[in-house]
Amino acid sequence: MGKRRHWHYSWRMLKDQNPVAEAAREFARTDALARDDGMTSERHPLAAALEFGRYFAVSLAALAIDVAVLLAAARVMHYLLAASLGFVVGSVTSYLLATRWAFRRRRFTGRARAEFAVYALVGVVGLAINDLVIFLAVDSAGLPLLAGKVVAAGMTFLFNYALRKLVLF
Repeated sequence: MGKRRHWHYSWRMLKDQNPVAEAAREFARTDALARDDGMTSERHPLAAALEFGRYFAVSLAALAIDVAVLLAAARVMHYLLAASLGFVVGSVTSYLLATRWAFRRRRFTGRARAEFAVYALVGVVGLAINDLVIFLAVDSAGLPLLAGKVVAAGMTFLFNYALRKLVLF
């Protein structure tokens, strides 16, 4: 039994001294302090990095749903209609997660309909970029649908983040 405690104690020391875990704890501590002090991402560079990381995670989740809908729908409808449907479902997912977790500060606080309308308007422009890039990738460049979606996702992610950060959050 003594050896087991010693092993557990040694593992705990090793785990506590893990530089990655320490960095994650420091990020969480700094983020909590920034929120408690009312710091926005504009005033605290680490908070801005955390916010971008949260938005990136939200975007990955939305992209997974987008791609799943795209691939399923492309079996029964034209690939551009399927891409649009997937993008819309992914955008709704993105909105729900972004407003609840990714962004701490919101410019339309208390006006959810107006906020969603602006979010959707940015999304419509993102949808146009998405569909154009997929069309060019598939029809002009001869890429597979999934490869075209990956290229489109990268372009729309950057556009959507920049504009939503500027206008909404």
